[in-house]
Amino acid sequence: MKISHVSRKSVSRGFTLVEILTVISIMVVLMAMTFGIGKWAMGNAQIEKARTQVKLFENALQTYEADKGEYPPGDGSDKSSVNLYTALYEDGILNNKKVYMDQLNPDGDQFNRKIKNGVILDPFKHKKPYFYLRGVDENGEEAGNAYNPDFDLWSLGPNGVGRGDGGASDEDLDDDIVNW
Repeated sequence: MKISHVSRKSVSRGFTLVEILTVISIMVVLMAMTFGIGKWAMGNAQIEKARTQVKLFENALQTYEADKGEYPPGDGSDKSSVNLYTALYEDGILNNKKVYMDQLNPDGDQFNRKIKNGVILDPFKHKKPYFYLRGVDENGEEAGNAYNPDFDLWSLGPNGVGRGDGGASDEDLDDDIVNW
């Protein structure tokens, strides 16, 4: 019996350049989609956080008004959130009185690192404050630029431009987070 020797060509079992480029292309597309969705989700989370914070302020202000008979002063300026911080948190802590909004604790989770010298900053990257305008001024007259008879409270939203910051166009105002 004769055994024949068959020569085989050695076949390389690697990947072709086209296959490697195809896999890299798919990975790049998937990563781009993931980052885009992540950015969108983060933006929506910030908007929802601002809405939640505005609701927290509304509830605390209504409780404050029920106890004191009036809302704290606020002129709608970029420093008006200092009045909120003082009335709803700081006065209660310093004078051992009622604290209307524990969430304003600078060491707490809700506004962590978002309160600077009493100015309460919104959750967006632009680091703008919340704005607060009492519906009546110190003389008991209606504030002419108020939307609500009791108080207006707003954030400039994701774009950082809007009422209280010189923004006048509909586009500037559309993304503001407001209580009206």
